[in-house]
Amino acid sequence: WTMSGIKGDPVNEGIKPRMFRELFKVKEDQKAVFDYEFRVQMIEIYGQKKKQQLRDLWYLSEENAKSKKKVSSKAPTKFPEYKGAELKVITTGKKKKKTFIKAAKERRFTTYEDMYEECTSAEQCRFTRATGLNDESSRSHLITIVHIRTVNKKTKKVINGKLTLVDLAGSEKAEKTAMSEDLDKKQREAMIAEGVAINQSLGMLRNLFLVLSSGDKKQKPQYRGNFLTEILQDSIGGGAKTLMFVNIGPASHNRQESMDSMRYAEYAKNVVNEIEGEDADLAAQNKALERRVADLESKLSGG
Repeated sequence: WTMSGIKGDPVNEGIKPRMFRELFKVKEDQKAVFDYEFRVQMIEIYGQKKKQQLRDLWYLSEENAKSKKKVSSKAPTKFPEYKGAELKVITTGKKKKKTFIKAAKERRFTTYEDMYEECTSAEQCRFTRATGLNDESSRSHLITIVHIRTVNKKTKKVINGKLTLVDLAGSEKAEKTAMSEDLDKKQREAMIAEGVAINQSLGMLRNLFLVLSSGDKKQKPQYRGNFLTEILQDSIGGGAKTLMFVNIGPASHNRQESMDSMRYAEYAKNVVNEIEGEDADLAAQNKALERRVADLESKLSGG
């Protein structure tokens, strides 16, 4: 809901359609000075217990379009077979880390509508199913990476950046999963195995937040051992800006989950950034843009 929402609804539209639209607005506003190029990757991290799998949603959407096969709403009792190219997380650099996913497909977009429609269609290949806390619980982490290449028309200077949107899998305690009665024993065990994998990866991400927010340089952040933290090496801390949106339930029955989610967000909020040189100049430009946005919002609201 937070990522997608209702397209075109000024109140309930999600992060993705807003972000995609803003990208093309900036491109149009700055077309006299800059050329922009947007390329998108969509990667799903699915796991059961300690086993994980990287799945390319562009590949899966192409295959599903050929076979017209619908994604099952039940947990796979056998670890799912993936016939696409083997995806590998590659990290370069020591001080300034850069992470990319080898063999992952990319799609280049020139219009907002194409970017939104194709990304929305690819998301239908993702693992989701009903649990006791959510009718459409994400059973995998979805990572949408927008690579942005900007060329100054006059100086020919090239700036590369990326926006990484992570829709984390739904996390709940096993006793609150409330599996459907029509599931057999193996399917129930598979759902529990999914929950174990989700909680393990979210635990590693939480520990990463704790280390990066501690200010203790003797503590070394651990990225390896989980695809989620490996992919996010250049998106948390350093010169990156990290934002976390958290949904919590108002019911007293879910109080513990709500409190845990708020604590998780607090860890992310306290991550310390270290910006130097060119990144500092870009940060200053971002601040100026933020002030401009705030001014425009104030005018729109009549402030």
